[in-house]
Amino acid sequence: MSKTLRLSEKWFHRGLWLVAFLFAWFLTGLGSTIVGDLPQVEQTRSLEDFMDPQRTPALKDSIKTASVRPRKHRPSWSRRSSSCRRRAPTTARHARLSTTGWPRAA
Repeated sequence: MSKTLRLSEKWFHRGLWLVAFLFAWFLTGLGSTIVGDLPQVEQTRSLEDFMDPQRTPALKDSIKTASVRPRKHRPSWSRRSSSCRRRAPTTARHARLSTTGWPRAA
């Protein structure tokens, strides 16, 4: 079929392909520019935007004093985890012994 086309038609088809590629490149660039500018459209919200402006300084001061004060006692969850570590080997041994009488899979 390409032999039946005239030389001017071949170049016209090539020009149309070139225009299509240039238009696709333009649309891709335009889309990436629009998406790239989206974060600049809206202001980002911070925690202070949702806090009461009259109570915020008092809350910040209480947070600072709480973080500076040293802890006197270990938390209760850390004491429990150490006792669980002591019981873990016996629990595993009991689990091993309870499965010894089971029939084996073929």
